[in-house]
Amino acid sequence: MRSADNLLPKEIKLDRKLSSFEKSAITKASEGNFSSAIKIWNKSLDQVTNKSDYGLVYYHIGALEAKMAKYSEAESSLEIAMNAFLQLTPQDPLLLIMIYLQHADLYLLIQKKEQSKICLEKAYEILKATETEETELYSTYYYYNSEQKIVEGQYDEAVASAELALKILKKIYPEDHRRLSDAYHKLGKALLRKGSYEQSLVFLEKAKTLRIKNYPNSNPDLGDSHLTIGLIKFQMTQYEDALKHYYHAQQLYLRSYGKFHPKVADAYLNIGQVRRIQGRLATALENVLISLEIRVKIFGEDHPSIASEYNNIGTVKLTQGMFDEALEYFEKSSKIRKAYYGNDCPDLGPNYSNIGLVYTKQKKYDLALENFHEALRIYFKTKKADSPFILRCYLNISFLYFDKQEYIPSLQYLTKIFSVTKEINKSTRDIVGKAYDNLYQIHKKLNCIRESQKNLQKSSIIFKKIFDKNHPLLIMNTVQKIQMDVYATMSDINSGNP
Repeated sequence: MRSADNLLPKEIKLDRKLSSFEKSAITKASEGNFSSAIKIWNKSLDQVTNKSDYGLVYYHIGALEAKMAKYSEAESSLEIAMNAFLQLTPQDPLLLIMIYLQHADLYLLIQKKEQSKICLEKAYEILKATETEETELYSTYYYYNSEQKIVEGQYDEAVASAELALKILKKIYPEDHRRLSDAYHKLGKALLRKGSYEQSLVFLEKAKTLRIKNYPNSNPDLGDSHLTIGLIKFQMTQYEDALKHYYHAQQLYLRSYGKFHPKVADAYLNIGQVRRIQGRLATALENVLISLEIRVKIFGEDHPSIASEYNNIGTVKLTQGMFDEALEYFEKSSKIRKAYYGNDCPDLGPNYSNIGLVYTKQKKYDLALENFHEALRIYFKTKKADSPFILRCYLNISFLYFDKQEYIPSLQYLTKIFSVTKEINKSTRDIVGKAYDNLYQIHKKLNCIRESQKNLQKSSIIFKKIFDKNHPLLIMNTVQKIQMDVYATMSDINSGNP
């Protein structure tokens, strides 16, 4: 969703009689007061004297209604705008491009990717016939096309499209103009989905800086910046930083949208994920259930966004040791995603991986392996070899073989992890730490005491950088270290070493 300031490109102007309404509506929207902005646009209809302005007013109303998650109203308003533009003689190609792009945005918000794709294609056909490639409308097309590619799991194409959007805007506006903030944010989001976290953070911080400079501090677009930066901090295992950003986003969203909005649900969901990692399972479940309540009220129970909620509830249940309930939620999530997006949906990867974890806990190893390999099949299509998603899947398979007391294949999957993580970064260090911990366990089983000690020490160094000293994983690691020191001493005594 583009920022809710003036959505019109430079080439399109409203009638002068509407300029005061336009200015007031834009001010209210920039403050996050979308209801007031819509009321102002509705009042302006009394001053409209031609079909072009009539359509433009409803275009603005529809865009704001979409931002408020009033999707049915938004679709009706945009249809009114479309009909007004189609009745113009001659038709204005710029207005048709705009309305197709706004329809595409609406369909992306409600996850109707086929409809959004059709609208983007229609906009592009008109663009090619009427516009040069350096215009702002081309930038807007590339902006929405980037989101389309993210939804389709084509992350390289999403990055390329976002880069084109930014390149064009930089030629039109100065470096500190508010228009650039959306393009920086979209590029950061595409890089995040690709797994390029450090690069992503650079562009997201640029977007946030521009938004702070150009908008009131109540603007919910700042919430988008905080939420997405929080996602990166989460992937980098900087959990407290992630929480700060999530809470900041949550407050901005609640102020502008009220409780029942998808972005408010996103904030609750992400807070729940951090709390689960921190071992605060009751708080985690509370946040995820609030997120589910919000989405069900907005979308109904079979919408693809509900799939994420079910998957996260399942993850909490899995952590609580409630394996049958966890499996039920993972399968409900998978069913929705398959129904909407087919068997190759990128978001099915975590579903299969989580189902594999449940079956591992239940000692159903063949079923677990089947699901882990299905997760890898999906990840290999969209992720880099050193993606945390792929590495975590390798780690889970290693744990499975260790559980089966098959230590050689367990070691082989750990080797896969170490072979692609020559440098430990913030997004993979928790996986590498757990890999060293598993390597310690294997060497201990094989009675290789010194090797076991070395790997335990490596895992301890990594865990201390990630977790609070009271985290269960770090406490267990400390206990294991004490035990290994005793084992090593006893081994030296038994072998006659001083």
